[in-house]
Amino acid sequence: MVYTLIFIVIISIIYTGIARALYIRDMENYISKNRYSREYGKRNFEEESCYFIYTFWFFWFPVKWISELIIKFLKK
Repeated sequence: MVYTLIFIVIISIIYTGIARALYIRDMENYISKNRYSREYGKRNFEEESCYFIYTFWFFWFPVKWISELIIKFLKK
């Protein structure tokens, strides 16, 4: 039972990190292509990319760490 809960938490952290990384990549592409949203997007893009994580605030640091690793990997 305890192992199942730990497994679910780890999988959800990894999944959320991947989703955040892909969302950030898509937003960067959108902001760079759309002149109208550049100013707005640069200011609010970090908040918009993780609004769903605020509910689970204890996930934030591992999710951010995982998504930054994925973003570095995608930019290579």
